[in-house]
Amino acid sequence: MSDNVRNGAGLRPGEVIVLAVLAAYAAGFMAFPPRALLVVDESLYVSQAMAFAQGGRLLEGARILVPPDSVPWMSNFPPGTSLLQTPLVALGGWRAAAALSVLSLVIATLATMFTLRRTGAPPAFALLVPGFAGSLLFGRMAMRDMPSAAIVALGLLMFLDAGAGRGRIFAGGLLAGTALLFREPNVLLMAPFVAGAIVPRRQNAVPVLAGVAAGVGLRLLIANAMFGDPLFVRASGYGFSAAGALHNAPQYFVILMLFVPLGLALPFLYRGPLRREMVSAIALFVGLYLFYDYSSERENGAMKGLVLSMRYMIPALPLLAVMAADVAPRVFDSLPDAARSLARRAGVPAGIALIVAVFGSHVAVHRLEAAPLRVVTAIRNATRAAVPLIINSKATFKYVSPVYGPRRLILRDALSGEEVPELLRTLGRLQVVFLDRGDSEMFVEDAGANQHFLEIVRTRCTVKAVLSEQIDKTLRLNVFEVAKCG
Repeated sequence: MSDNVRNGAGLRPGEVIVLAVLAAYAAGFMAFPPRALLVVDESLYVSQAMAFAQGGRLLEGARILVPPDSVPWMSNFPPGTSLLQTPLVALGGWRAAAALSVLSLVIATLATMFTLRRTGAPPAFALLVPGFAGSLLFGRMAMRDMPSAAIVALGLLMFLDAGAGRGRIFAGGLLAGTALLFREPNVLLMAPFVAGAIVPRRQNAVPVLAGVAAGVGLRLLIANAMFGDPLFVRASGYGFSAAGALHNAPQYFVILMLFVPLGLALPFLYRGPLRREMVSAIALFVGLYLFYDYSSERENGAMKGLVLSMRYMIPALPLLAVMAADVAPRVFDSLPDAARSLARRAGVPAGIALIVAVFGSHVAVHRLEAAPLRVVTAIRNATRAAVPLIINSKATFKYVSPVYGPRRLILRDALSGEEVPELLRTLGRLQVVFLDRGDSEMFVEDAGANQHFLEIVRTRCTVKAVLSEQIDKTLRLNVFEVAKCG
């Protein structure tokens, strides 16, 4: 049956598969809800949402003592994600924050499907959004990646027909502006569509720019209220360089050729609607991250680094799906008859396999959470909430997140061992929580810094071991009590 033939329910066969996959993903999330935070950024988003839900800036009892925090908020990320998580957290606690990402994945996929329907392309290509390996993980994590993808997908749907009316064009501009409330690079995916709506149709200038101004104005007002600076942008700690491009090129080649099948070729082959805008958006967006000096491999190891880099491409998935829906059928038509026949027969089994895979991804992440949950539990049992903790923040921060309860923290990197005696006299009690990781170059160095810090402290204070536990092959948790100092 042709994909353009509707069934009795008024849905095309490809759309039925899309809905089944989304239902399977949502069901998997409900069956295996989050048990632990897996990424430091996730902790910041959720703790800020919890503070918003309680009507404040900070969570009571949650403070970083050293170094003193100059920003009086739980998070200095763009606040859009935390703001949308707030009602979910208010209703269901911190675990409910990740439901925003699931909802965003559904919206991004459906908006992409509707875009494909409007262009006459096969709607099944919307499956690229939930079927992307990065989506399976970050679609259930309380971060900004999937909300960004939803904004882009909805914006593309609004801009698809620039002559459809001022309301749609205004909505497209508004989505482009509010994209800055989630992640600043999102503007690179939206700006070409704003420009494309104006250049051939000057009558669109007023509504689209009014929408952009409203969205950007909202970002400026919130930034000024939160950080005292309407132009505040969180410092990433990384720059851009040609050396970064050389390092990142192999990683993004794998992501955009293997995990998005032949994704790098799509901009060169795409001949569908809004071609200039689509190609420009992908070129700008991928180019930005290509030159980004963040080395996920060095900081997290090869496999984890690849997975973490995948999240950067999630907002571009709706555009890549529309491109693939234009390119793939033309490639398919050029195949020999035997290959096309085989591909048609494989369609239904592939759809069933994807349904199983998206549900199974939650089972896999549930198992992945076992080690972090063990760390969180061990720290909670070996420490006391009233006693400040010295932590190696790169490895330990997410395990002592305020979402698990109030904590007063001292970051080891901001402290020398010689300062511990004076700190103990000031605070009265101190514990040390160091998580040694051996899964990347950065964390091996960090574990060495833990040992060096303890050696200095032991020359001045009595350090009692409270806990030393091997969590898994790469994680060892050590907890100490700092007693009297000479």
